[in-house]
Amino acid sequence: MNTTNMDKQDDKQERVTPKLRFPEFQTTLEWNKDILGNLFAERSKKNNPGKTVLAATQDKGVIPYELMEKSVIRDRKNLGGYKLVLPEDFVISLRSFEGGFEYSKYEGIISPAYVVLYPKIKIYNYFFRIYFKQDSFIQQIQNSLNNSLRDGKSISYKQASTLSIALPKIEEQQKIADCLSSIDELIELEERAIAGLKQHKKGLMQKLFPTVG
Repeated sequence: MNTTNMDKQDDKQERVTPKLRFPEFQTTLEWNKDILGNLFAERSKKNNPGKTVLAATQDKGVIPYELMEKSVIRDRKNLGGYKLVLPEDFVISLRSFEGGFEYSKYEGIISPAYVVLYPKIKIYNYFFRIYFKQDSFIQQIQNSLNNSLRDGKSISYKQASTLSIALPKIEEQQKIADCLSSIDELIELEERAIAGLKQHKKGLMQKLFPTVG
């Protein structure tokens, strides 16, 4: 194979284009293909025992531990070994192979069993909140862990740093994030409405059926 053909092949491999794009971006360059290690670094700072203790959840992201159902911290002596988490950091949880990486809106500390990531470049954080929850990204995590899944091990920063990332320009990141976040808001409103209807039904049932006993 000559050099020209190799260059063409490399160019083809680097082209990453989604099936659907907003009109204003259709004539712009394709997304850049990169690896996570070039975009995010590991935050390993410790010895902040006085800060809020955080927990990583798949449905609510990173939240204060006190908001968890079982929120009793039994061993406060070892909090000095917990890792610092700042707002807009991401946390690789012990169940990341099931639900992706978790986003933190809070400043606090988290178990040293977790990996904390912060962006090395300018990003639109909501874009990555969604990106890290994609099925295809979670599949990458599973492939990276291989047989370690059986041992209950979490993904390390070294493993995470090799994960492939498709990265659009910041303007397109924002457009995608704004679109999907508006849908998330609609879903949340619908869920609240459904919860309200369920509560209303429960109240009606108590009134419509007599108490027997």
